[in-house]
Amino acid sequence: MRPNKPLDNTGKAAESTSQKTCLSEECVNRFRDKSAASPQLLGLVFLSPASTITITLRQLLFLCCIIWVHWGTAQVRQLPEVVSTSFRNKTAAVGKKTSTIDSAWTRLYQGRNLAELLNDMSTASIRSYGINGSASISLRGTGADQTAVLWNGIPLQSPSHGQFDFSNLPVFFLDHIAIQAGPSTADQGSQSLGGAIILKTGDQLPSTSGLTAKASLQTGSWKQQQLGLGLRYTGKSLRWSHQLRVYLQKAANDYPITRFLIASENNYFKLKTPYRQSNADFLQEGFMTSSQYLGKNGGQWLSTLAAVKTRRSLVNISQAAQADDNLYASTQFAKSIGAYQLKGAVGFTREQLLYTNVAANIRSQSLSNQWWLHASADRSIHTHWNIQLQPQLQYLSSRIDGYGGVQPRQWRSSLASSLRYIPASGPFSAEGTLRVQSTPLFGTQLLPSFGASWKINPRYQIKTQVGRIYHIPDFNDLYWAVGGNPNLTPEQGTGGEWGIVRSFDRGAIEITAFANRLKQAIMWLPGPLFWSPVNLPGTSSEGIEWQSNYRWNWQQWQWTAAFDYTHTRSRGYTGDREMAEKQLIYVPRDKAVGKLTLAYRQWALNLSSQYQSRRFTSTTNQTWLPAFATANARISRDLKLIKQHWLLFVEVQNASNAFYMSQPGFTMPGRTFLIGLHLN
Repeated sequence: MRPNKPLDNTGKAAESTSQKTCLSEECVNRFRDKSAASPQLLGLVFLSPASTITITLRQLLFLCCIIWVHWGTAQVRQLPEVVSTSFRNKTAAVGKKTSTIDSAWTRLYQGRNLAELLNDMSTASIRSYGINGSASISLRGTGADQTAVLWNGIPLQSPSHGQFDFSNLPVFFLDHIAIQAGPSTADQGSQSLGGAIILKTGDQLPSTSGLTAKASLQTGSWKQQQLGLGLRYTGKSLRWSHQLRVYLQKAANDYPITRFLIASENNYFKLKTPYRQSNADFLQEGFMTSSQYLGKNGGQWLSTLAAVKTRRSLVNISQAAQADDNLYASTQFAKSIGAYQLKGAVGFTREQLLYTNVAANIRSQSLSNQWWLHASADRSIHTHWNIQLQPQLQYLSSRIDGYGGVQPRQWRSSLASSLRYIPASGPFSAEGTLRVQSTPLFGTQLLPSFGASWKINPRYQIKTQVGRIYHIPDFNDLYWAVGGNPNLTPEQGTGGEWGIVRSFDRGAIEITAFANRLKQAIMWLPGPLFWSPVNLPGTSSEGIEWQSNYRWNWQQWQWTAAFDYTHTRSRGYTGDREMAEKQLIYVPRDKAVGKLTLAYRQWALNLSSQYQSRRFTSTTNQTWLPAFATANARISRDLKLIKQHWLLFVEVQNASNAFYMSQPGFTMPGRTFLIGLHLN
């Protein structure tokens, strides 16, 4: 419910002689930190007392190819299943809507980033600065810094601006993607007013031993090239497994621009002389490695390390570039002792951003670190009840040029306790949670929530979830050198959802209504010289969601269809009665997504489409980006190459060649063709 706040972490005042221009929301958001470091090297640096050895990503890709060719035909043994403690939670939050992205569609997006997948496959609103720009998310009308992003339980949001750039994470690194919409502050902490994006990799041991591989190779329009290779080896005892994935993607993105936006007309007009997009090249490379070990006493360990480096020129800014260097590391432990299930995790994230503008002689950088410690203890009581305690500790720090020399640090601690009633076969289940959230600057808050689900009969189920919501101001809100407001108070309010599920033999329909009310909402507003955050009386968002799917099989034919729709009314209250009815900027009132798969033997046809209504670009709702609809089509065939099963595909994106912008001045590409191979 708070879309207009600076996303940038650096002081860009030198970019313009006008502070008002430089610190406007559009300017600050698109001038994110950039780096002039060479894109030729990524990452694995081994240190020893005698020497330092640096391995380039290209050398690592070549090494994976050699290993895969040498061992690709190794015999795989099937052993009896090993019973172990899983890192996955027993159940999702009772009464809360959780949508998992179908693994079949995730496989099709192995050569793309998480922002593209969520934009095409869900009703979440993705706000991106062009095809190669940073991308943030909005769930149910909330702001990008009000959505938690968890990878194997570790939060990925930036300590400085509270957001996560979804363009910086390849889908190739992920095994499981789910969206938990709705307030989750009692479950996930203060940064999850809108919900949470749940990401997982390697959290379960394979059921077969030996060497397995995955790969992704594709090329297409606008000089797109992508290569991903992964290897995983599991010991014969099925008690340990290690995997490595490496990824490389680059594109020139020099697609033609045929129309332009006239803001006063709120419409696109055809150019007499089309031109090609410039300053839009993109390079991303990274690696992810994880190890899992199951001890003889039942204890299970999972360690994950990932590094992603992204280099991109900035659209509409001559000789300006951006670099994002992100590092994620975590170690988890789980063990069952009698009726108790114990878990612990420690994680570290580093976000380094560098912005350079050769023409303006600007070099501005930022560095943000986050340490995270989490533990949980579950105790089953009889067969119906479960109690859980979850202490958590976070340490955040940032060194940002835009803070005028201030280097903020912050401790956050919390203790969550929940009581669940989940009978093995009964129709009714319920869960109550109470989180005690504490920060030295804002004191202690109690965050309760309650959820319930009732299966009326085998066909119908109703559920509900309500709770208190709470959000701490981010470092940018408090410490931005020109405009930051150290007197801000946390946002707080209430939120809830109510849903019904109708199940069929071949599918299901889920309808959910939601409403959130937020007091002391933080919003960046323009002043005489610059933008600044203030606490508004409040914001609200309410709406309805429809989710449906259907599957049909006949002989060798398989047909799968899904349709999702969200209507969101998101408003801010500033004391002006006329403004109280205005939709918050960049939040579409309507978004619909349709998916269809038709398979016959080794052939498959995948169709997907999305529609987004107009998105207002001014708080008065007098200017907006027009509504648009896009469609993608892909035909694929399973092949057996080098004793492995591959998927050969040809895809056309934006098949109708629709012209649209994700932000004013940031045109998205028209009809785009791709061809590639995937191996799972």
